[in-house]
Amino acid sequence: MQAGSDAEDFVDFFCKHKIVIADAADAVGVEVNDHFVPDIEPLGVMVHGFGDQRDARHVAERGDEIFAREFAVQLAVHDAPPLCFAQELLHFRIGKFFRGHDGIPLGPDKRGRKHYAAQAARRQQRRFNSKGLYRAHWFFVERTQEFDYRRGFLCSKNARCAPVRNRKTENDVKKKIRAIQYGVGPIGASVARLMREKQAIEIIGAIDTDPAKVGRDLGEIVGATDAPWGVKISSQAKEVLEQAADVVIHSTSSFLPKVMDQLLMCLEAESCVVSTCEELAYPFRTYPELAANLDAAAKDWGVALVGTGVNPGFVMDKLVVTLAAISQRVEHAKALRVVDAANRRVPLQKKIGAGMTVEEFRAQAAAGMIKHVGLPESLAMVADSLNLPVEQIIETLEPKIATERVQTAYLTVEAGQAAGVHQIARGTSKDGKELVYLELQMYVGAKDPADTISLTGQPNISLVIPGGSPGDVATASLIVNSIPAILDAPAGLRTSRDLPIGFLSPNAKP
Repeated sequence: MQAGSDAEDFVDFFCKHKIVIADAADAVGVEVNDHFVPDIEPLGVMVHGFGDQRDARHVAERGDEIFAREFAVQLAVHDAPPLCFAQELLHFRIGKFFRGHDGIPLGPDKRGRKHYAAQAARRQQRRFNSKGLYRAHWFFVERTQEFDYRRGFLCSKNARCAPVRNRKTENDVKKKIRAIQYGVGPIGASVARLMREKQAIEIIGAIDTDPAKVGRDLGEIVGATDAPWGVKISSQAKEVLEQAADVVIHSTSSFLPKVMDQLLMCLEAESCVVSTCEELAYPFRTYPELAANLDAAAKDWGVALVGTGVNPGFVMDKLVVTLAAISQRVEHAKALRVVDAANRRVPLQKKIGAGMTVEEFRAQAAAGMIKHVGLPESLAMVADSLNLPVEQIIETLEPKIATERVQTAYLTVEAGQAAGVHQIARGTSKDGKELVYLELQMYVGAKDPADTISLTGQPNISLVIPGGSPGDVATASLIVNSIPAILDAPAGLRTSRDLPIGFLSPNAKP
């Protein structure tokens, strides 16, 4: 490309090639004016966007494509005279670019490194409007003298975002995390209220199919003191997801087959997902085919998803695995969780059969309607993480019988009725030796609630949390605190054991 080329020739040059859309920080090769840019050295050009630099979720898969940002991009030419379409140093529009043309053949990377973090080719399929025409996006050009090239950034096979040096202000490349709440039941409402308290998060949409909630303000539905929030609840999931959120908080069902379509829709919207679906916490043994489909879809769209909560997701799996970090050898793992369900949400009290006769409980349990969901998933996570050769998972479920009358805010349990569940999962080796034991007693009126973890090995370790982890409060906390971790995670299906979950302070900067 010559310095004397006019704007028409320049636009024509780009119309002969294909640019696949991706985030600006997907690949890091050079820093330009405090921005991350891909170093497309074989072609001698660089393309990057300004803004939205925070997200570096994507992994390089091919070396024969150029990836540019979805909205505005900048372009400079290495070792070439300045592109002077005008004497102004300002960015200016030079045309619209309709994508979908011949690909640019890139030469081999002589350094043996990939600088391009790829969205899958399927992303291109979404770039059509309702009439089947390509969507147009503006792109911009800067004079090359404005660029300050600095080398030495991460350039590995799995390129990740390196810290920007000499950044002028915190607002140059950072923005709030854009979140959508999918499902506004008791847990979804608790999560939404907590997200509202975080300066780093902006709730941009909400989805629920309950006619009593559709069209109403999210803040009012969740009982927020600062309502209204200006966020309307919609039953049209696809329309809400088109807002291009960074993350979707998904809380609609405990059962993975039931929510597969919902999860796939979120991934296709190119949003990361944090879900309360218990069977998603570690689905690789229970639903290996569904897990593989979700993992592939997430990688296709360059995003990550995780199922988590207090249990499964923390107390009886991640916490067990974390405690093992101070062990030299683990031969057996045990977790006992005793929960007083009297103060928990009404859907949970009903899900554990509180207030049913013993006969009703057993009939509902046989139909799969009464149980705590996720115990086998927790056991599988522990076994795989500690490399314990569990070949079989055996789960038993019995009613916990009330010995006296118990009154909750939602129901009454008489003596002799089912007060909740007594559920046990055992993981055994090929020869029948027990390697992992998980026991859950969740019932209204439970005495001495606590979480207890015991590891047998070198050394023997025991941990007791008197009173136990605080149920629904802990679940909402884990969901919200997982958001930064899932945004930084590699694309694909992740589990709570994969993520370095910490505490997201209310006043943490975006």
